[in-house]
Amino acid sequence: LFRSTFSSPTLSEPELLSGAQAAADTINAAGGVDGHKIDIVSCNDQFTPSGAQSCAQKAVAAKVTAVTGQFLFAAGDLNALKPAGIPLVDGAPGNVALATAPTVFGLNGGGTAEYQGIGWELAKSGFKKVVIIQGTGPADQNQTPYIESGVKLEGGETIRVISAQEGTPDFGRYVQTALSGGQTQAIVFEGVPNDLPTLVSAAKQANFKGAIGTSMLEIQPATLKQLGASADDLWLT
Repeated sequence: LFRSTFSSPTLSEPELLSGAQAAADTINAAGGVDGHKIDIVSCNDQFTPSGAQSCAQKAVAAKVTAVTGQFLFAAGDLNALKPAGIPLVDGAPGNVALATAPTVFGLNGGGTAEYQGIGWELAKSGFKKVVIIQGTGPADQNQTPYIESGVKLEGGETIRVISAQEGTPDFGRYVQTALSGGQTQAIVFEGVPNDLPTLVSAAKQANFKGAIGTSMLEIQPATLKQLGASADDLWLT
């Protein structure tokens, strides 16, 4: 079963199913997998927990070999599929229970690895004193411990964590707080993409000479356009 948000008021990615079907057609034309044809059963989760639960139930009813797609890993998926022995394949497990479940096969570290990676890379490169500026949303704050653990892995220290209101037109006060004490060697941003150029601008106005790091998850084409040449100075994972 290939599950994703093919259409919803919040998110629509119909191209994912087209890509999956094209891959299946190519593999089938070459003889399949050990002689077995891939047959895709699709399910639109509508970007809601109830939709995801319905897709999991559909997978169990259809007795599929595996479930894959986008935005898969949630406790509801695992609880529904594990008793049926149906594995989840794709993406990044979002918590320890999912990461250690015998029926979960994550293909990448996802955002967790990206945020731990930027902390690790900065500390490894000599930026040992790090300040994290995070958004106020739960998703933003959930990543902060991973940044901190990455910094710590290379002997660095997170000296301050600052919560910044999303959409603030001027990050000057947050940057001033980040630089207070004169120890800060790097700032890691974890928030919405639209706020990154505002933070970078404030840091440059404050004459900050250290590193500014973030995850590629915070970078979008519009963000790069707004940053211009300042994007060249960012540390990214």
